[in-house]
Amino acid sequence: MNPVIIIKAILKKIHLVVLFPLVVAAVVFYMQSRKPREYQSGMMFYTGITSGYNLSSQAEVRVDNIAVHNAFDNLITILESRETLEEVAMRLLTTHLLMDAADPFIISAANLEGLHQELLPLSLIDELTAGNHFDTTLERVRQRYRASQSNQIIRLINTSPTFYNVDNIRRGLSVTRKRNSDMLEVIYRASDPGVCLLTLQILAEAFIEKNITLRNYEAGGIIDYFLSELDKARSRLNIAEEALKDYSQENQVINYNEQTKYLAAAKEDLERDINLEDANIVANRQALVKLESNLGDREKLYLNSRDIINKRNAISRISGRIVAMELLNAPHDQDTLYALKSRLRELENQLFSLTDEYKAQQYSTETLPREALLNQWLIHAIEYDKSRERLAVLQGQRNYFNDLFNQYAPIGFNLSKMEREIDIAEREYLSILHGLNLAKLRQSNLELFGTLEILDQPFFPLNPRSGRTKIMVIGAFLASLFLVIGLIIGVELLDRSMRTPALAQYHTGLDALGALAGKVRNRHVDSNLLKQQLHYLLCNKLALSLSSQDATENPLILVFSTRKQPDIIHAAMAVASALCEISKQTLLVYSNDSEIPRLPEGASRDSVELKAYHDSPGGIEEIVTYLSGSDRKPAVLQLPEFERQSVAGFLRLKPTMAVLLVNGTQTWEYQDRQMLKGFVESFPDTQHKVLVSQMLPDYLDDFISEVPRRRSIIRKFVKKILRLNF
Repeated sequence: MNPVIIIKAILKKIHLVVLFPLVVAAVVFYMQSRKPREYQSGMMFYTGITSGYNLSSQAEVRVDNIAVHNAFDNLITILESRETLEEVAMRLLTTHLLMDAADPFIISAANLEGLHQELLPLSLIDELTAGNHFDTTLERVRQRYRASQSNQIIRLINTSPTFYNVDNIRRGLSVTRKRNSDMLEVIYRASDPGVCLLTLQILAEAFIEKNITLRNYEAGGIIDYFLSELDKARSRLNIAEEALKDYSQENQVINYNEQTKYLAAAKEDLERDINLEDANIVANRQALVKLESNLGDREKLYLNSRDIINKRNAISRISGRIVAMELLNAPHDQDTLYALKSRLRELENQLFSLTDEYKAQQYSTETLPREALLNQWLIHAIEYDKSRERLAVLQGQRNYFNDLFNQYAPIGFNLSKMEREIDIAEREYLSILHGLNLAKLRQSNLELFGTLEILDQPFFPLNPRSGRTKIMVIGAFLASLFLVIGLIIGVELLDRSMRTPALAQYHTGLDALGALAGKVRNRHVDSNLLKQQLHYLLCNKLALSLSSQDATENPLILVFSTRKQPDIIHAAMAVASALCEISKQTLLVYSNDSEIPRLPEGASRDSVELKAYHDSPGGIEEIVTYLSGSDRKPAVLQLPEFERQSVAGFLRLKPTMAVLLVNGTQTWEYQDRQMLKGFVESFPDTQHKVLVSQMLPDYLDDFISEVPRRRSIIRKFVKKILRLNF
């Protein structure tokens, strides 16, 4: 879009561009002047969320920015919550109801009078303030506000445009965090300075109370939960410990690990003794067999005598008792053990003394002394009997140990299971106890350091807040100005009409032959000079287009349109007049349904010959025959409207040029494209041009060098800047 065209479009609507922003600015000024003056006060809270000292400050805890922002968001939400503001409204109303006279630091006389005479009836005020006590009156106001049925208090706090309306309090309230500090700034605006101050004071009290209540409720609920869970965990731990104690007593287990370790060591020693006795039995048996093979029948008979056998049996029994008592290792059996060992030595001596009767025989069959052979046999026999008896006792002890191991195996599994249950219960108990300690620490932290401190107390505003009337008026003027200019530019950008020859050439795909100016309403434009420029431009382009044709043939130019064009006959006359500049005389053939064309200024009737034809088939046949002759003048033929008359009879002509007429205010639609396409295909050897009529001077800057008009120096300079022509 050419910036010059945009500027001209704006200048055409200059009255709207100027008047609409002025009206909007005046309306805004009027509305702002009717608003009451506002007073502003503020206060600042110190929260200590990030930099404050508390019970947890000794631990190096990394500051979590997300948690800090969340904490400030929670505080702001509590302060701006409806419940907090409702409490502020009810306390503010109670304070004003109890006042007998106005106090500028609380409420002005006019506003107090309005409350007592207009907002609430005197009977209701007397009913609420009976007793003249603040807490009692506040409780009555709360009961009225929380009643199920609508009443004056509910309407006053929820719907009335007063200081007590919750929405009005919220609109006048501004809560922000002071940059990245721990400070929370609260600003309130109201039309009464006393109400502004009192509202902030009541808001500070209600906010601090609400914050403490929520924090204590949160911490108290957590502590109650941990105490309840701690009792359950302690009960489970006690039950598990009692079960382990009862099971240990039932199975006589003092220290399972030490007991099983002792049993394993004793079992190992027992197995070693059993293996040793087995080895002794085998060795003694082999020695007895070898010795018996060297003895004669008499010696064998002697060794199997009753005395020898009785002695051997007695020695075996005593040896077994000795082994059994040594395994028990009972302190009170030491005397008996000593007596048994003495008896064992006595029996062994008696057994050896029986061999003295064989002293007469000194040598055996292997030349060994018989006394030594018998003594050796008796020694091995005694050891053999002892080993067998000891082995029998040790085997019994082995069975005893096996029974003990079978008994201790499930005991160990059950004890491990119970110990695991105790360990789990103990860990759970300690974890809950740790959580309880943290919760109590947090509660103590909140009680000692969690309260909000007012760093800057609310102040009484002496002067009204500087208004924003000037800014609002300027903003309204600029916004409406940009809106109007934007709408004008948008309309220009969305305009689909062929208002310039370049657009006509773009949409139709045909070269622009010329343009015809419409009615010129701008008194600064020289319409005669403009029409003269367009006429000569049309003549020159037509001459250039016809220069390639055979000079011996008189040109035939068709002027047509795809839709109804009231000025098509005038366009045909303009083409005929331009053709006169080339061939001196021109024939204009037009339909008798059209009005009689007017000759252009400066053109003589002798230069342009007019000839009308009837739209009937006979009339068309006659004019086509005439135009097809070789003795005709250069001619311009106006074709009838495509939508009202058939042009089939003209298809036999061989025109030199066909000129499509379009109106600068029309759009180019689908049916226009299709009709033009068919027409061009019907005359393939013909030059096709487009001519734009009803052109406005503002859209001719791209078509002619300069639109003839009076311009100031500033206008010329701005135009050069827009065209980048310095």
